[in-house]
Amino acid sequence: MSIKRHPYRTIAVSLAMALACTTAWALTDTFHLDRVYPVDPRGALTLITSDADVAIVGEERTDVHVVVDYVSEIKSRGRVRKSGKFGVEISLSGGGLRLEDRHPALSVSGNVSIVTHKYHIRIRAPRTMDLYIRCEDDDYAVRGIQGTVDLRMEGGNASFTDMHGDRFAFKVGDGDCRMSGGRGRVQASVEDGNLILEKGEFTSLEGAVGDGTIMVETTLADGGRYDLRAGDGTLRFAVAAGGGTFWTSVEDGEVRADPRFRLLEQTDETRRYVLPGGSAGIRLKAVDGTIILERR
Repeated sequence: MSIKRHPYRTIAVSLAMALACTTAWALTDTFHLDRVYPVDPRGALTLITSDADVAIVGEERTDVHVVVDYVSEIKSRGRVRKSGKFGVEISLSGGGLRLEDRHPALSVSGNVSIVTHKYHIRIRAPRTMDLYIRCEDDDYAVRGIQGTVDLRMEGGNASFTDMHGDRFAFKVGDGDCRMSGGRGRVQASVEDGNLILEKGEFTSLEGAVGDGTIMVETTLADGGRYDLRAGDGTLRFAVAAGGGTFWTSVEDGEVRADPRFRLLEQTDETRRYVLPGGSAGIRLKAVDGTIILERR
């Protein structure tokens, strides 16, 4: 007696057997830290991070409270290889604190993979500490710091609010950075990203941008010097108070000025404006970019 085989049933059984033979891998990595560290309120707080959601608050205190929560889960139809585990290294030196994360090396081979990733850092520190940040693809939110700020970021976002320091340095790659407040001196370098400085009281400003944007809103100090350069990007300079002389230079770009900026002289590539109310000197230069002058 012969048995008749249904062709579609045979195919379904074969497919089910093939899926059953495919190895399902799942790896979970967790890390938690909640600790208080003694520091010098005039010391330096240094963070070296990637892919993190970071919040830093400056307060009246003499220690640093650090909370880190990390969860990573990988599910894959295939093989997952992992070298090491996630961790955070914290060191104390010279009255300061340094935090650096360590990510494991992963290799996933398979057609289906699901990655769940949560990484949060919460820091409460003395408001008088200096802050040094080196980050890649992070989201930083900083509030209430009075010390020096030095940021170098590649991708991601950073926001600074209620800032009262007098020395700032920003190096932005493809990310977006915004600061509200601050006074004194600013040095900035932007590639394809954006840097926005609002409600400032800066006495010195030096910056350059490639294809991105630098936007500045500040009071002008008598005798202050402000120098910004752009390639194909945009320079937007808004005066909140004060005045001075503005020298602009563009090759194939354009200059747009508020009517309150009085044009004194003009050539094919350069213009000189005066804004009554002070003696600051402002120089803005763009190649193919745009220069915008505003009075708030």
